[in-house]
Formats: sequence, structure tokens, C-alpha cells
Amino acid sequence: TAMKHHCPIKWLNFFKAACDNHRQQILSLISKHENINASQIVSQVSLSQPTISHHLKILKEANLIIATKKGKEVFYSIDKKSISSCCENFSKRFA
Repeated sequence: TAMKHHCPIKWLNFFKAACDNHRQQILSLISKHENINASQIVSQVSLSQPTISHHLKILKEANLIIATKKGKEVFYSIDKKSISSCCENFSKRFA
């Protein structure tokens, strides 16, 4: 597909991760609670813990969220720098 040659892999991962409804729901929740752990997300999103872990992994790999380990717990926050950089560069290129 021609698109792949013009679109950096970071954009592909970023937008693929961001366009999923469940991941948008998780992102919205994380953005409302600056540091939230997986069990808090599980309690507020109607998906299983393994499914939420899977979505968190995708969001983290696409640089949409940051995972910070504190003791045995992992807390998630929005990667604002990465999101604004990715969107700004996309906008500069195509808008």
C-alpha cells in the first residue's frame, strides 16, 4: 500500500492505537486522573483485566501514555509531549 511509504511508522502506530473506541475510553479515563493504575481502570471500564492490559500495552508502545512504576504498582498518565509532537508534525506535513 502506497500510504505506508509516506507515513512514518510512528504515525501508523499512533493513529492505529488512538482510533480504537476502547482505547479512547481508557485514554479519557487516564486524562481525568493524572496517575491511575490498571485496577482503577478495570473498575471503571467494562472490559476484562487482560483486555485492558493489552490496550495499555498498545497505548504505551504508540507513545500515547507513560507507565511509571511505583513499588509494585504501575501508574499511567497521558504522554502529552508525544501526542502534541506527533499531531503537530502530522499537521505540518498535510494541513
